[in-house]
Amino acid sequence: MPSLLDRGQSQLTTEQANNSRIVSKSRWIVEARNGYLKSIFKFFGGSINTSHICHLRDFLLIAGAIINKFFEPVIMSDATVDLAESMRQRALESNVVQARVDVENLRNKRGNWIALEEAQIPLFPQLTPDYLRNYHLRNFTCGTYQIGIAPSYIQDNVLEDREAQFQLDQFNEPGFIRVRIYSRYRNAIRHQLWIAFIEINNEESEPDPILGSY
Repeated sequence: MPSLLDRGQSQLTTEQANNSRIVSKSRWIVEARNGYLKSIFKFFGGSINTSHICHLRDFLLIAGAIINKFFEPVIMSDATVDLAESMRQRALESNVVQARVDVENLRNKRGNWIALEEAQIPLFPQLTPDYLRNYHLRNFTCGTYQIGIAPSYIQDNVLEDREAQFQLDQFNEPGFIRVRIYSRYRNAIRHQLWIAFIEINNEESEPDPILGSY
């Protein structure tokens, strides 16, 4: 069961958020398989009359046998045991970037915010298609969902007439930036993001230049 916000709590803790992500990832496998079943047998796609309840198990077994016999197997190349174990381990790891934000109280630090443009962070590593093909970005996001919705999210923010959708704090240090963005769900709310990275001129020996984020 995903974590729920307590009374007076506006945001999940990192531990709660990570646990909720693991639950969502696990549920996605089940829902994807159920969706495949419903796409073949329309009977399972709508409301089922209560008179069929006692026979549902038999119906599912028959449907499963037909799918196994006459349809191609469903292969989810990204849904592997290794990914599941990686997610479980990473959920237990401490976030060093978050620790620094908490210790130095960076949330409440005043910033000199300007509209974010590429020229303002020339040493930020470019996450190229090679980076994606080598699974570094997929490992960073533990899957492809965030990667898939990123283009539409950027497009929505760029097309809407809203000032400084993505803002950069000018008081950044080498290899550590602070960005402010609008909430995906509520326009009046802005979120802060910190990213630790290896600058371009120093990343030749490091295949994954993103060191951490919060």
